[in-house]
Amino acid sequence: MANKKVRSFESEIEINAPVSTVWEIVGEVENAPKWAPTTKKVRALGGRTKNGTWSLNLNKQGPVFWPTTSKVVDYVPGRRISNMATNGSEWVFELSEGAGGAGTTTLKQYRDAPAPVVSLFENVISKATGGEDKFSEGLGKGVNSSLKRIKALAEQRSV
Repeated sequence: MANKKVRSFESEIEINAPVSTVWEIVGEVENAPKWAPTTKKVRALGGRTKNGTWSLNLNKQGPVFWPTTSKVVDYVPGRRISNMATNGSEWVFELSEGAGGAGTTTLKQYRDAPAPVVSLFENVISKATGGEDKFSEGLGKGVNSSLKRIKALAEQRSV
């Protein structure tokens, strides 16, 4: 039986740039350090990002560094990219035309995490960063920070 997943974070933002511009930023895993506050380095294995791409990642929150791997498990160019982390969490971006029409984008980011068991790795990281509540709060703030950074990058490219 597959583990049930829980949507642990979800946020969205309106961007004054076309979907194609926003996709250039979020559709390539090696771009993550440009906008993700805890991601310091990403190395995609096998070239440009596509369904099945594995990556090696170096993350940092406060004084704590940790490596992870992830795999792109759903890749629909211009619409959706989902990365599955080693602990079974899925980090997803969904893009759609924004309320302002063709020159705008609604970008949603969320995390679906396994419900029954918090992985040992995540548990260790949460303790090192001040406990599960503080770790979760930091991830939630990170999602909002990521979306704001992506918005700024995309709108700058669209000028």
